[in-house]
Amino acid sequence: MFTKDIFINIFERLRNFFPIFLFAILILVIGWALSSKAIKIIKKAMQRAKLDEGIISFTGSILLVFFRAIVVLASLSKFGVDVTALIAALGAAFVTVGIALKDSLSNIASGIIIILNKPFRVGEFLEFGGKFGKVLKTDLMFTTLLTDDNRELIVPNSTLTAVDIINCSRQNFRRIDLQYTAKDMDDVNKVKDNFSEATNNNPKILKVPEPSVTIKEIGGENIKILATAWCSSSDYDSLRDEIQEDMLMKE
Repeated sequence: MFTKDIFINIFERLRNFFPIFLFAILILVIGWALSSKAIKIIKKAMQRAKLDEGIISFTGSILLVFFRAIVVLASLSKFGVDVTALIAALGAAFVTVGIALKDSLSNIASGIIIILNKPFRVGEFLEFGGKFGKVLKTDLMFTTLLTDDNRELIVPNSTLTAVDIINCSRQNFRRIDLQYTAKDMDDVNKVKDNFSEATNNNPKILKVPEPSVTIKEIGGENIKILATAWCSSSDYDSLRDEIQEDMLMKE
């Protein structure tokens, strides 16, 4: 049976525990909010320093995890938890978890490689493995790209360090390659004339190197033709479509 002394004992324990519990919760809530605020301040400072957006995004992700881990440990310490022993135990656990999560750790390591080596930056267009998109951000584990049809393509960082990547934006100029098929030399000459007219009348086409049409392969009944023209990288997509439309109208 509960006696008066037991009730008093429970009440005393609760009265002593409640301030500790409240203080720990306050540390957790306030610290969690301050972590987010601190990341925003750090990101703004990095933006003022004109650092690459990929570095800003990646650094923000790492620091947010670090700050919130400190907040959780500080909160637990108020309950009398031995934080030093906890860190040691977590270290051992992380080794075990790390083995199980080797793919995730590989993504993190690859993210660091991407940030340090800068094979691409936010705003640049990438082509890899049959995929194409504009880089939006590089986070702790993933890089997000925006495709031509306005969909987000989320790629593991380890994928981007394991495959060949074509950076379509790094150079100032790009070559437009268009392929056509002809049946005889009359068709070849027609393609040359049409392509010459389409490019000569377009101010976005560079004069040097000049546009060209060459026979790439003759096989069976078909002649494969390659038509090329150089332009600014920023004009590539729209200009390529424009020339193809012009060529179709001349057929």
